[in-house]
Amino acid sequence: MTTDSGWENELTSPGVDNVFTDIALLGGGHEHGYCDVYRARRHGKWHVLKSLKAEYRDTPACQAMLRKEFDIGFHLSHPGIAATLGLERVEPLGECIVEEWVDGITLDKFIAGGGLTVALARDLIVQLCDVLRYIHARQVVHRDLKPSNILVTGDGNRVKVIDFGVSDTADYAILKGPAGTRAYAAPELLAGEPADSRADLYSLGVLIDLMNRGLPHPDRRMSRVARWCSAPDRERRPAGAGEVVAALQAPSSMLRYYLAGAVLAVAVVVAIVWWLMPARLSESSAPEPTVVATQDLPEIDTIVHPAEQREGVPTALPSQQEDVKAASASAPPASAPPQQTDEAKEPREPKLPPTLRQWFLSRAAQVGYNEARDSRDDLEEVYRMQGKKAFDRHITEFLRERIELEVIDAANNMFPATDERFKPLREYMITPAGRQLIDAGRQEALERAQIILHESFPDLDIPPFPAAAPDWQE
Repeated sequence: MTTDSGWENELTSPGVDNVFTDIALLGGGHEHGYCDVYRARRHGKWHVLKSLKAEYRDTPACQAMLRKEFDIGFHLSHPGIAATLGLERVEPLGECIVEEWVDGITLDKFIAGGGLTVALARDLIVQLCDVLRYIHARQVVHRDLKPSNILVTGDGNRVKVIDFGVSDTADYAILKGPAGTRAYAAPELLAGEPADSRADLYSLGVLIDLMNRGLPHPDRRMSRVARWCSAPDRERRPAGAGEVVAALQAPSSMLRYYLAGAVLAVAVVVAIVWWLMPARLSESSAPEPTVVATQDLPEIDTIVHPAEQREGVPTALPSQQEDVKAASASAPPASAPPQQTDEAKEPREPKLPPTLRQWFLSRAAQVGYNEARDSRDDLEEVYRMQGKKAFDRHITEFLRERIELEVIDAANNMFPATDERFKPLREYMITPAGRQLIDAGRQEALERAQIILHESFPDLDIPPFPAAAPDWQE
């Protein structure tokens, strides 16, 4: 059989088992590394050859690093890892690691292609986690996870992790200094401290964030998982890659909070019923219950932002004030009320059950958490583009105002205005005691926001929110 390709000559040439042909340098080499990477052909198949650069071939430390990389890679066998096939001397390159050729592109180029979706991004993350679980179970820490060391195949979008050049295992006692690429390496790696598998999880968090930014619309769950993985304090990161997958694939990464919320909601319903029952019983026992015109009762949605009250904005809209005046002018004179004792004349101060109070404060704390977390990207950009002064102003003015408005909205929506059964509770929220509760919620939200800001920007001095309390007095 003959063809124009000449492949039969390659197969029948003497000594073909040890011959690589069509050797070509890949990607211009590693500018700051000690190795060059080539593509070469043997037996009609492409391979990758990794050899020391010419200036490092006689350096014992670099020779030891190459052999350590081979030893680690050769004992790993996983579909998500480019296979290490051998260690051979190839002329004119010298000693080379022979690796599987992967027909794919690096992760950063894949993201830049614009075809990334939430479902595909999550699938790539799960594949990476599967690789990490495999190598961590064998006491291997990659230590240099970054987009250029992750290939995505053109057929099936499968992940292939490459380059174990700075990897480490527990049984090696050499070459354990600082490692990794600054933008992706965990703080303990850059500091030269002993690193465990959580260093790879930090890099994974940075990669997840990179993928999330490459989506048309960033995914909140991916954002939460990314921040969890890339926590500066490794004790606050996931214990393993399996936890990352569980958080990513669970019906909701906040499922435990929702379950706790459901239990609290049941307690709230019970508390509401308990709070309303005395009023209902007193109404049923009264011979002639007094009917109060709804215009005379301010509703919960008349609560406005504290800044508007300080600027002289009334607590009720002008149209509502006119309605009240008209109702008062047209109403017939009321008959003289029966004589009451001094004890009966004093109105009973409304009280809120402790369960409802705790429910509102919990909602306010969640407001502070959400607003601070969702502002992280904007604050990073402000700091990078405009400096620390603008960064501080965005926190103390804009973020603070958003948090206060959200707490007010939470108070406004606490009890539906369409349900008359909640009317006594809505009335309570506009009493001085109710407004003090709202202010307590505001403080709770701002304190929680401060905690999240300190965690998000551990290297920056986070300015405190202004201590002045809002003016709730009428």
